[in-house]
Amino acid sequence: MLEVVDTRILSVLTWYHLAFLAISLALLGMTAGALMIYLRPPERDSASAAREAGRFAVWFGLVIPASHLGLLAVRIPTQVTADPADLWRLVLASALLAAPFFFSGIVIAIALTRATLPIGRLYAADLLGAGAGCLLAILLLERVDPSTGLFLLGALALLGAVAFGVAAGRPGRVPATLCAALLVAGALNGALYPGLVWIGTMKGNPVPRPVLFDLWNSHSRITARAAGHGAPALWGPGDHVPAVVVDQIPLRIDGGAFTVCTRFRDGDDLRWLGYDLTSLGFHLRGPGAVAVIGVGGGRDLLTAVAFGSRRVTGIEVNGIFLRLLTRDLRSFAGLAGRPGMRLVHAEGRSFLAATEERFDLIQMALVDTWASTSAGAMTLTENGLYTVDAWRLFLNRLEPGGLLAVSRWYSPADPGETARLLSLATATLLSRGAALPREHLALATAGRLSTLLVGRDPLASADLARLRAVGRDAGFEFLVLPDARPAHPRLAGIVEARSAAELAAATRDAFLALAPPTDDEPFFFNMLRPAAWWHGGFSRARAGGVIEGNLRATDSLLAILVAVALLVVAALVVPLVARGRGHGLARTDFAAAAAYFSLIGLGFMMVEIGLMQRFSVLLGHPVYSLAVTLMTLIVSTGLGSLASDALAAKPARSRALLAVLPWALGLALAALPFAISATLPGAAGAGLAVKALLIAGLTVPLGLLLGLCFPTGMRLLGARSPSAMSWMWGLNGAFGVLGSAAAVLVSMSFGISRCFLLAALCYLALIVPIAVLREPARGALP
Repeated sequence: MLEVVDTRILSVLTWYHLAFLAISLALLGMTAGALMIYLRPPERDSASAAREAGRFAVWFGLVIPASHLGLLAVRIPTQVTADPADLWRLVLASALLAAPFFFSGIVIAIALTRATLPIGRLYAADLLGAGAGCLLAILLLERVDPSTGLFLLGALALLGAVAFGVAAGRPGRVPATLCAALLVAGALNGALYPGLVWIGTMKGNPVPRPVLFDLWNSHSRITARAAGHGAPALWGPGDHVPAVVVDQIPLRIDGGAFTVCTRFRDGDDLRWLGYDLTSLGFHLRGPGAVAVIGVGGGRDLLTAVAFGSRRVTGIEVNGIFLRLLTRDLRSFAGLAGRPGMRLVHAEGRSFLAATEERFDLIQMALVDTWASTSAGAMTLTENGLYTVDAWRLFLNRLEPGGLLAVSRWYSPADPGETARLLSLATATLLSRGAALPREHLALATAGRLSTLLVGRDPLASADLARLRAVGRDAGFEFLVLPDARPAHPRLAGIVEARSAAELAAATRDAFLALAPPTDDEPFFFNMLRPAAWWHGGFSRARAGGVIEGNLRATDSLLAILVAVALLVVAALVVPLVARGRGHGLARTDFAAAAAYFSLIGLGFMMVEIGLMQRFSVLLGHPVYSLAVTLMTLIVSTGLGSLASDALAAKPARSRALLAVLPWALGLALAALPFAISATLPGAAGAGLAVKALLIAGLTVPLGLLLGLCFPTGMRLLGARSPSAMSWMWGLNGAFGVLGSAAAVLVSMSFGISRCFLLAALCYLALIVPIAVLREPARGALP
């Protein structure tokens, strides 16, 4: 539960791409804690082990809220610079995040290795708790803010300390008292929120006070100030916006994204909405049936009212916005309950895949706004709205002559994001058999915004005449129209492509990834290629625009690699080296064992990160993907570990396992991308429970095989030198920690499937160390 909650906290305190850091630091902390136990002499008996576990469980419970308080005081840098202080603040924040996991690693290692209790039952309890925790974390985040939640998690850990005391025959009053104290602190914090412990900064900026709303759930944190009276906030205002004064409430999403809720009463003058570039699609198809993906504060719903849309379906994945529009701000917004207006709590792509309804206009304005773009949206943040697979679905849900309207940010100096948007539209149209994609496309700009219209059918001459009239009246500039060649050569090459090969040639760039994203490579916002990290792309990115955000995210990721590497050395390498050689293995055997455990650590994280990224596209939100993927992977790998004992009970079975395991995993991982591509698209319209079952069906068989690897290696090692186990435990954890960051780099640069293929190579490479370790032991080094 702590790991999942930490990802939500990091998404608010920093940019979203740091959320994956929680996974690395959880593994680092637990490995360091377990390693400390391996390097210590064992307790005298089971009761002593239980008392020792109880003492560290107390520390675990207390450090959870304490580390959170420390983290709030550190101010994690949101943009890493050349200043060494930024790196050290990042290292300190990482250490604080890893600290609770260190104590939990100690507790689990003692319970599993030092207590003379049935290992199968202990391990099963551990797995059931971990699996349940993945889902319970979602429920927790839906009901309380993370600060309150961490007090409750600390109390839960202290309840575990009480249980260890009972097992030791000495029920302690101290853990019970501390548990009650944290429960009271959590209850008070929740009741007085914002009060006792409050996350007062987001993305390095203070939260404006006073706060009208401060609402959390598993998706986001929404903060709002009191309504202001003044000119309306427009995303892409034209040159001729009429003077008007409105009341509006600004709503901030995790401190980075921004939307507004505008006061509306029947009879209000709404003509000003037509001068915002996001309304361009409504000028052509507004009176028809409209689907709005991403309702937010209701701006696009209000635009639909202004244009007299006969039927409006607002699709919003974040329940907080629906709560505001239907309850807290219902009378202010004046949208809920209107005739023909329907609000749906669902992920946009999933809803459209499940429905048979058809629409004249599908509106998607600034979904995943600057919050994702500025951060490069590296991992655990992208969704499936900006892929060829998704846009093909959207066009299939349009009536004849219907339009898909997508608004994104635009930089005149370097229209990289706009070019990629056009590339996505062109690829989608080509996949649907369009002979001339440019006949379906219109692209307009106003200030820093662009709006792309994609027609299911070629745009009619009446549509073009209407667009030009709107452009003259509102002051919009058109970059792409079916009957005029774009002035920008890059954009012209993209829209005039008539085949996938021509499109690939038109989007080829040394520094920018402009190829259309797919479900396997859903990183629409990450457009900076690895080559730009050390070539001239830096100067290009420094010029500004959305690409600069990619560069900041890249800088941060590289800094994270350095910070995590420093912590790995301090927490894992230094303790092992300080112990001395003492592993009792010959050089060849030690090298083989080190290769074995390093490969499975690296390979496992490639699989875990890859699955989380790929399933995020299906589930529609990264927190769901994190919880469901972790749950199925933890439980299935644990069951595989338990099954390894039975498989290794007889020499014949043990030999067969060693011979088959690398090949089975290598083939399974190589086939995984094809299995995912064959099954996931058909489940896009299913409910969350059905999707979770499908994910389990893909993950559990793989997890069972993955779970065989670690205990199999430990048995091979134990037959040679039990004292070397601590070394291999540390190496496995170290490569797992570094592997999570490496997996992010691989998936961003080459696609998620490459993570699975690299993992397949890691497991196939086990053939060599297994062959060495199966041979008779060589003499140990003196």
